[in-house]
Amino acid sequence: MDEDDRVLTIDDYFDQPLKGVAEYRGRPHYYNRQFDRETDAYLDVFILTPLDAEAFELAMAAWGIWLDWKMAFRRGEVPANSHPPHEPETSSYGQLTRDFSKYVEQNQGSSFEAKGVMDSNTDRVRWLTV
Repeated sequence: MDEDDRVLTIDDYFDQPLKGVAEYRGRPHYYNRQFDRETDAYLDVFILTPLDAEAFELAMAAWGIWLDWKMAFRRGEVPANSHPPHEPETSSYGQLTRDFSKYVEQNQGSSFEAKGVMDSNTDRVRWLTV
């Protein structure tokens, strides 16, 4: 069944959301938009990895750090080179993203493919039956 779900984080973006966390049938999943080397374009096909509560908390904590930085940057309080991914590996953001990436890697066996249409203006995604 086709349905709308929320896009909860956008961790990588190039003209459209590429990676992050979104709901799939109301439950949090890591999404990774697939790239077609032949056409040199991103597809509307995603690899989705279900997240447990701990992995979801890691993702949302990292997202919170990113949102805090973004607001401080917009207020002119921090320079662009202080962007969280530029922080030292020992930072809390670095630790959160490392732990989250490790979870996704270790749980690839539960990943699956889905077609989705994301609307980054409304933070919604419509997953289509494939």
